[in-house]
Amino acid sequence: MATQTTQRGKASPPARGAGKATGGKRGLIIGVVCLAGILLLGAGALAAILHKRDQPPAPADAQTKGIVLEERVKLMVNLAQDSRLRVLRADVALEARDETARKELTARMVEVKDLLGALLSEKRLADLEGKGTKAELRGELAAAINRKLALPGAVLRVYFDCFIIQ
Repeated sequence: MATQTTQRGKASPPARGAGKATGGKRGLIIGVVCLAGILLLGAGALAAILHKRDQPPAPADAQTKGIVLEERVKLMVNLAQDSRLRVLRADVALEARDETARKELTARMVEVKDLLGALLSEKRLADLEGKGTKAELRGELAAAINRKLALPGAVLRVYFDCFIIQ
């Protein structure tokens, strides 16, 4: 800070507002920065809440860990026609409940592939679009495979490695 000397050589305090922003401006800047920070935090919290609400509920057996089969079911099917020809390409991975279910699935993989192909080819484009449709489809496919194998709960989950509609 610069000080001014008077005629007698004594230092006098610097002039008011010399060299720095006044208290009113500083308070305004701090207030604006704090308000912006609060708004950003609020927007982030709102986005997190909305994202969590849009997710489908986890299945009751979400804690159960199964065995994911190494063999993927690779399918390419024509969808049920609406107005024009649509093709679905899906690579499906299955998670078996235990080793017995894994062996049964592996032994009957031809039947599983045929079942999945038949179920997916009955779908229309509208059936596969929108939020939550893949989650519903996963559940539907797992239930159909379990009915086909006559082993309740043999397939815990269905995963899509690839899911392309053209």
